[in-house]
Amino acid sequence: MLKRRTLVGMPLALAASRTAWADAADGYPNRTVRLIVPYPPGGGGDAVARIIAPKLQDALGQTFIIDNRPGAGASIGTDLAAKAPPDGYTILETPGAALTVNPQLMVAPYDPIKDLAPIAMVTRARMLFVCAPSVPAKTMQELIAYAKANPGKLNFGSAGNGTITQLSWEMVKIATGIDIVHVPYRGSGPAINDLLAGQIQLFSESVLLPYVRAGQMRALAVSGDERWAALPDVPTVKEAGLTGVNPSAWYGVFVPAATPAAIAAKLSAVLLKIAADPELKQKFDAIGMEPTPLGPEAFAKVIRDDIATNGEVIRKAHITLD
Repeated sequence: MLKRRTLVGMPLALAASRTAWADAADGYPNRTVRLIVPYPPGGGGDAVARIIAPKLQDALGQTFIIDNRPGAGASIGTDLAAKAPPDGYTILETPGAALTVNPQLMVAPYDPIKDLAPIAMVTRARMLFVCAPSVPAKTMQELIAYAKANPGKLNFGSAGNGTITQLSWEMVKIATGIDIVHVPYRGSGPAINDLLAGQIQLFSESVLLPYVRAGQMRALAVSGDERWAALPDVPTVKEAGLTGVNPSAWYGVFVPAATPAAIAAKLSAVLLKIAADPELKQKFDAIGMEPTPLGPEAFAKVIRDDIATNGEVIRKAHITLD
């Protein structure tokens, strides 16, 4: 009889649980939501957060506060989000490296598949390869020739070891055999500042268009299968003569894995609608990004594929976090 009562009660308990989840989603959010960005201000991840946060506030009627938590190649902020209470009031917006690169370089304090649930990809970035105006090269081929004649003389910055900003130039090194020196920073912002100050000569990011237009950096090539309308005279990396070099950084939003499904679904639906907003498309275009709304299942597949692709670059380039 005890077993029967237990089994009879299970459907009622499950129904009550589903009702509670639905009620939670209906009332969500009823207070401020923290949007963690595991990078400092100034880079692509921060730019995306500052574009989508006001739209999230408008759609959901609550304040979304951006909380920049840089360090350890985005692992500090990512771990903070993964271990946050799974109630929808702490969410993560990040480029892919925190999930597809870092766990392959270190004993990460989080599992990118088990500890975080992808709810929406928002956008992909065009990676713009640039050099400082002081570098005597106007094209990627001229840069490669100069680097081969001056091994070890050029430095390229990155947002940190293992980030897409490092992998982009590592792909160039693998394809061409040039000897350029990696200088990691704690985010893209500091790297940009040092390029402007002449401390490094090369960089690759998605938010460099304003600096190129101002003549503070020289564009050599851009990732993607077609030229970028914002810089129609700049060739794609393939047009510049490089094969196997086409980095693309995606930016997506995650919640702790145990977050109620109804809350995750509500956030996903809102974010997919935001990513398709024509007004936001103009803002993303201005910083070299292309809106790419993908739901949880399609986004999860991208993550798995990138883990495999980036793992190959890591092995060939012997990338470490040291």
